[in-house]
Amino acid sequence: MNNRVLEPPVFHGKSDDDPIRWLKRYEAFGKHCNWTDIDNVTLLDLFLEERALIWYKSLDHESETWENVKEIFNEIFKPHDDEIDAWSSLQSFSKSNMDTMEMKGTMTVLFQKANITDDKEKFKYLLKSLVLKDRRVTKRR
Repeated sequence: MNNRVLEPPVFHGKSDDDPIRWLKRYEAFGKHCNWTDIDNVTLLDLFLEERALIWYKSLDHESETWENVKEIFNEIFKPHDDEIDAWSSLQSFSKSNMDTMEMKGTMTVLFQKANITDDKEKFKYLLKSLVLKDRRVTKRR
């Protein structure tokens, strides 16, 4: 596969950028190019501009691990409103006309954005989203 096809666009760190999706693309590109974690950190600046590049230049590159850089990247660039919006969406979420795959995908994204990792809490939201008949069937399993 051509590297150009996988190459992520330049990330600027603007409010309309999707940092989570961008970071996934960056990691996929790095994996395709057989980059090490050190390469991921040192080559990151080639894909950043403006606000994002300023942030990158403030890092201590020699002591930062890739996992740490990703964590800081998400703290800085992940829109905080996304988490609040996801919580609100989960509160009112219902299966409505979705098929199982669509519902699973939607809820998975909302759980990630709301930073919900506890399986019991996820199950609670799943049950809440189902009609009563489906709740009974789900609880029995």
